[in-house]
Amino acid sequence: HAKISARNVRMSSPVIEIYGDDGHLAYARGPVEIFDTRSGTHITADEALFIRGEHRAILRGHAKLVAQIKDKTNKKEKLQLTAEELERNFETAVSWARGNVVATGRSATLYANAAQFLETEDLVRSEDKPKIYSNSDVFLAEKIQWDIARNTADFRGNVRAYFSRPEEGDRRRKPVESAVRAEEGTLTKDDSLP
Repeated sequence: HAKISARNVRMSSPVIEIYGDDGHLAYARGPVEIFDTRSGTHITADEALFIRGEHRAILRGHAKLVAQIKDKTNKKEKLQLTAEELERNFETAVSWARGNVVATGRSATLYANAAQFLETEDLVRSEDKPKIYSNSDVFLAEKIQWDIARNTADFRGNVRAYFSRPEEGDRRRKPVESAVRAEEGTLTKDDSLP
């Protein structure tokens, strides 16, 4: 296994090719693992291009990011972000995911064509056909911002929510036929509300 490191980034893979006189680019293929030592974030993919001067990596093929987030009670929660392609800036701890994006936390799962993960703010944002599933409820909007640590989500533009609730005397959840629609603005889901 070949390994390289630069500041807070460690990358390992069966094959790593270094390009440029100063080692500006590193291309890795095979199962690639990247570890951000500053945040403890672990990223895997089929191939990766690390651009040393920009302290950034582009990962393709089964890209998966796993980050630890402290929730509002200070418990650690794991966020898993998968996509066809993932780009990570290690200076800012911002990741861009493109293609079949799935972000999974303890209480919900976000699906989108593209999303952005701002690790220092514990936020996942999407403006590309996002939807969040929480238990058996579904929330759709043009823009979704999910605060993982606070377990809240803000929805903007053409907001739709589909709830599933048990019928009288029946403990099993059944889909509700109607949808809740909101005017332009914000619909906030907060598990602490009654």
